[in-house]
Amino acid sequence: ADFSDAFEGIDSTLLFSALGVVVVTLLITYRSPSLLIVPVISVVGALTAAQAVIYLFAEHAGLTVNGQSAGILTVLVFGAGTDYALLLVA
Repeated sequence: ADFSDAFEGIDSTLLFSALGVVVVTLLITYRSPSLLIVPVISVVGALTAAQAVIYLFAEHAGLTVNGQSAGILTVLVFGAGTDYALLLVA
């Protein structure tokens, strides 16, 4: 119970922390504020799509989703999206 309670309210903190790390990484890499807008918008769109798919699986296929899995999804999507953005744009 304590483990699941620890991950219950972490969504917004984790989202903004990941977004901050991504923005700083892209600013250091691109050295231009205008170049980081496209990857950040793409990553946020990918996160929204991934959360929608997980929601559909949870509603219709009986997938169990808790705070820990939602947090891991956020970090993975931000990490993979930023990695591919750096690969494609740089």
